[in-house]
Parts: sequence; structure tokens; C-alpha cells
Amino acid sequence: MPAHDWATAAAAGYRAGRPLTLLFDYDGTLTPIAALPALAVLPPATRDALAGLAALPRAAVGVVSGRSLDSVRELVGLPGLRYAGSGGMHISFGAEEAIDPALAEFDAIADALLTALSSPVKSFPGTWVERKPGCLSVHYRQLTPPRAAGFVEEAREALAELAPDCPPLRVRAVTQALEVALAGAWTKGDAVDRLAGVDALVVFAGDGANDEEAVAAVNARGGLTVGVGPEAPAAVRLRVADQNEFVAGLHRLAASLCGAAVVGRPHPGGVVTPRVIHQGAR
Repeated sequence: MPAHDWATAAAAGYRAGRPLTLLFDYDGTLTPIAALPALAVLPPATRDALAGLAALPRAAVGVVSGRSLDSVRELVGLPGLRYAGSGGMHISFGAEEAIDPALAEFDAIADALLTALSSPVKSFPGTWVERKPGCLSVHYRQLTPPRAAGFVEEAREALAELAPDCPPLRVRAVTQALEVALAGAWTKGDAVDRLAGVDALVVFAGDGANDEEAVAAVNARGGLTVGVGPEAPAAVRLRVADQNEFVAGLHRLAASLCGAAVVGRPHPGGVVTPRVIHQGAR
């Protein structure tokens, strides 16, 4: 099997009788990285492929994103899928949700973090801070690489100055941004553990550093991990060159398992509002 042909491996596992759980990152995996997050719109054909796969018996599909849960659910627009937002801290499965208590803890210090970051953001036009439940995304996707390096250094220094007065932070580079959350907050790996299902062949695909824990969780289950592009975690078992190649594989998988019926399949609009049933301990 070619190293990139994750779709063939997933189809073979499903045809052998295993339940199949497909969990994908959104930005950089299902859609290209856009100049602004709001411009990363899911193509209708990709939505149809996801809907077709989710409708299969013994199959589940989920999107695990650094975006807020409400944002990713709205962008995907398929209420029947499983979702995780805020990098795994807010998880939705059916009519139920799991919420990391770190969301509320982080919100209590978010204003101080925003104030600290205001100086580097002002010094580097084209950067901005996106506030989400439980985390911040510090975007620099509009900068050239040399200016991006300078901005990241100043942003990290600004956050480090807060260390004596706030809880420990997890600050890491993701695709063209810094992700800021509380150290010990749930990750995409925690989301995988809650969304994977029992005895399923789990497939996860992602493109950045904040996918590392999800990759580790799926590898530990003996699943398939797919790295999308050059910045994907080193531990992935299969790789594709870019987002276009990944989506081509997704369409091959849908065509293989769903047939022509997936093309133009109607899908429901709107978003289900789940009830919160669990707030796990950190």
C-alpha cells in the first residue's frame, strides 16, 4: 500500500467488519488555511462526503478543531457528526457534551492575557488575537516568515512576564498561530478518547502541533494517523503532501464505501443544541 493511501486502509478495515470512526481537524485538513478564519468554508462536495460516511452503519464521523465548538459545528453544518472545539476542551456527541473545567478557569485570566498581548499585536500590523472558550489563538498568518519569527518571540516574552501572577500556561506554535491555554487543559487527545467509540478502527487526520495528542491517542489504539502537509506531527503513520491530497482521499473513501449516492446527497442544515451532562476533573 502506498504510504499516503489511508483511504484504502480505512475501507479495508470497514469491509472486514470493524466499526469505523473518522476524526478530522478542520483548518488545514478539511479546508485550506485561509487568510482569515472566517474564509475557511467547507466545500459542498466535502460536506456531502462526510455526510455519506456518517450515514453508514458501524461508522461515525467527527471534527476535532481548535475553533470554538459553536464555530466548527456551524461551519460543518452536519448535526449528526461528533464535534470537539477549543482544542478538545469542549466535546459534543449526539445530544450530550463534555466540558473541561479549564474553560472557566482560563476565562478568568483571559483579559490579562489580552492586555499583555496588545503591545506585540500593535507592533506587528496584520496580527490579531482570537478569544475562544478556554484558549486564545494569536494569529500571524499575514506576516512574512522573518516578521512572524519576531512577532512570536515578542508574544512569548509578553506572556512570560505574566508567569508570577497567573496559572501555568501551555503556549505552543500551531499552523500560523500561537495557541494559549492552561497547562493541563484537555487536548485533542482527550477528545479522541471520548469520541472514538468501542472497538472501532479510528482514523485521525491533522496538520499541526496541536494534533500531537490526538495522534498519540489514535496510535495507542492501533488506528490510522494521517499527517497533512509539512507541519503535521512527526508520529503520524501515514502522510499526504497537502490538504488537497487529503480531501481527494476522503472522496475516494466515500466513493468506495458509499458509492455514487454520496454525490449531491442532501444534508440537514442548522445546529443541534446539546445538553451538558459531564464536567470531568482536570
